[in-house]
Amino acid sequence: MGKKYQGMEVGYMSDNCIFCKILKGEAEVSLIAQNDFVTAFMDLHPIQEGHALVIPNKHFQWFQEIEPVYLEEMFKMAQKIQAAILNSDIKCDGTNFFLSDGEVAGQEVMHSHLHICPRVVNDGLPMGFSHGGGLHEWEREKLDGVAMRIRKEI
Repeated sequence: MGKKYQGMEVGYMSDNCIFCKILKGEAEVSLIAQNDFVTAFMDLHPIQEGHALVIPNKHFQWFQEIEPVYLEEMFKMAQKIQAAILNSDIKCDGTNFFLSDGEVAGQEVMHSHLHICPRVVNDGLPMGFSHGGGLHEWEREKLDGVAMRIRKEI
C-alpha cells in the first residue's frame, strides 16, 4: 500500500482533483521522487510493472497551459525515471512516454500528466500507435499544407 505523502503546495491547486489531493497529502501515493516543480509516483492502474506518472506541482489541465519550467522539469524527471527503470530489475525493452490532452484524447484526470510506461517484447499492450496499424501515407502536398498552417501560428 502506498504511503501518505505531504506534498508541496506550489501555485494553484484544484479542490476536486485527485492529483492535487495527492500533492496536498490528502490521498495515498506510492512516491518515486519530488522536487519544487514536479512529483513522480506509480500509476494506480498500471498497464505494466513500473508504469509511473509525472505531474506538475501546480494544477494545469491542458498541456499548452503548463509553464515552461514545469514542463522542463516533467521531462527531466521522466528521463531520470526511465534510466532508473532500465537500471532496476523491472523488465523493460522500451518505453512509451504518453500524455493525453483532453477527454477526447483519453485524459481521465484533468491535471496534465506524463505517463512513463515500460514495454516488453511481445507484451501485447495496445498503448501507442504505429505506422503498421492501417495508417496510410499522406501526399506531400497535404503534409506541407498542414505544416504551413501550424507554422503560421508559432
